[in-house]
Amino acid sequence: DRISRVIGQKPHHFLRRGTFFSHRDMHQILDAYGKKKPFYLYTGRGPSSEAMHVGHLIPFIFTKWLQEAFNVPLVVQLTDDEKYLWKDLTVEKAYQYAIENAKDIIACGFDVNKTFIFSDLDYMGTSSGFYKNVVKVQKHVTFNQVKGIFGFTDSDCIIQCLIPCAIDQDPYFRMTRDVAPRIDDEKLEQIRQDYTSGALLTGELKKILIDTLQPMIAAHQERRKQITEETVKQFMTPRKLAFD
Repeated sequence: DRISRVIGQKPHHFLRRGTFFSHRDMHQILDAYGKKKPFYLYTGRGPSSEAMHVGHLIPFIFTKWLQEAFNVPLVVQLTDDEKYLWKDLTVEKAYQYAIENAKDIIACGFDVNKTFIFSDLDYMGTSSGFYKNVVKVQKHVTFNQVKGIFGFTDSDCIIQCLIPCAIDQDPYFRMTRDVAPRIDDEKLEQIRQDYTSGALLTGELKKILIDTLQPMIAAHQERRKQITEETVKQFMTPRKLAFD
């Protein structure tokens, strides 16, 4: 409710439906915006493949809305160094994935005058200030802090674990169970009731999804086609971003 009052428009449906359902100190951002104090957006992407799928685009679609709603700059970090270290990739391939993912991100419609996208492999070596901040943080982070924050224990990784489903699907199932009862979309609720009762067949449900996704994907793909290497260079060149 407060977000709606502060920005003077209806919140994004990702907020209304509970897709984004948690925050930390969002009230401070709303206070700053109300007092016309500057702030910026930050998000990131770990480029693990040449193309991003719909699930990868969700946070960027929401971030684009935030950029437009608050009219603020955005910084996007591409952690290609991390993917090189943890995946079976060459440095060159990890960097290539970062550039291709940057094109997918740009195609979401971000304002080039307010958006800076950077690759760790690029920027870590050219910005001494960036690496200085990294080592300052590194010096003050202990192993026990990492264990506490990420939930690691001394017993982790002792034996192998077999789970009869893709392990990365578990958070989605848990989140869906938590969020589904709070979804406030009447049409979605009607679809749920119709499908549960059998009034709506699986084929009909799939058609609703296809009719919703196809225009969105087609529009993104069309914007993606227009993005050149020069466009990517514009977004990834360090520069002063526009604050209105």
